[in-house]
Amino acid sequence: MDNSIGSTPSNQSNPFEQLTQLAATQKDEQAKVLKDNRAHEFALEFAKSNVELMMMGNRVQNFDDNLRMFHKSYLDAKKAFLA
Repeated sequence: MDNSIGSTPSNQSNPFEQLTQLAATQKDEQAKVLKDNRAHEFALEFAKSNVELMMMGNRVQNFDDNLRMFHKSYLDAKKAFLA
């Protein structure tokens, strides 16, 4: 084993290599967090649009129900007037 100046023991890794590995690990973790955040944002937007569609569907259904009730009362009133 060579213990001269500038040599590194075989059981220690190069500090530059350690920093490179750490940076790669952090980059992978950041990419995963970013992907998770994007998935979360997409899911929220999807849920919001579904709620908006359901509300719109309810308004259409309510309008349709109100129109049917109006038409029925109109026909009843017309029948009563003509009787």
